[in-house]
Amino acid sequence: MKTKNVIKQTFARLVREQSYESIRISDVAAQAQVARATFYLHYGTKEELMISYIDDMFQAFYDDVEGKLSEVDAFDEAVAVRMFESFRDEASFSQLLRQSSVRPILYNRFQNYLARLFGRMIRSAKIDTLPPEHLQYLIDYGASGSLSILASWVAKDFQPDSETMGKLYFSIVRHGMWQTMGISPPPEN
Repeated sequence: MKTKNVIKQTFARLVREQSYESIRISDVAAQAQVARATFYLHYGTKEELMISYIDDMFQAFYDDVEGKLSEVDAFDEAVAVRMFESFRDEASFSQLLRQSSVRPILYNRFQNYLARLFGRMIRSAKIDTLPPEHLQYLIDYGASGSLSILASWVAKDFQPDSETMGKLYFSIVRHGMWQTMGISPPPEN
């Protein structure tokens, strides 16, 4: 596990220094001080490494906010603030959001994450009025909007702060997304 983390941290540092396209597996292995064969024991491709990194970020975020997902009324702006903190905490890796070549890959991952979050919220609220095709549009909208906002924020060097961005993001999504899911929006603070 230690080697895997060293490879991930090396990758995150390289992403900050150069474009994703220019990073080679041999660069990651050399700077992580592991053999290429060792890299391939953990990851088949550079894309797998990137996906693993973002999946770990999302899982940590999900673990932090899971309790708030079990009750829709408990889902508040603190969840959105935590999302922005997650990307700020992983500032090196977050630079990938600025690179258009990886956005399709990240967009697909965001769709998966939102499907998981929305699914949990819908099950918790016992919603049965949202047609599945509407949920997919909601997921698509949320993934593209979230990715776009995060990329813009990263490009602005994480300004304004995470709390301000989380509150802004939450105010953007609080009525439309909840209404589409058939959930009463959480009360405003």
